Amino acid sequence: MVQKGKLGSTILVNTDVYLDLILKRSCSQCENHNGGNAKYKIKATGLSHTITVTCSICKYEEKFSNESEEM
Repeated sequence: MVQKGKLGSTILVNTDVYLDLILKRSCSQCENHNGGNAKYKIKATGLSHTITVTCSICKYEEKFSNESEEM
């Protein structure tokens, strides 16, 4: 999508909006839409942070970070 849309630059987003998007996602494994059925852990180191979301129903774990995997 990035290449097709020619979005080569960084997109800045408000922290509240970023967290809201992550916390409202449905589970990628069981597609549960109730955010109350998930546990969240936030690890912050300097300016980087990683959010781990674990579905309480199927126990699937997803990680989201504000850094690319190459960094």
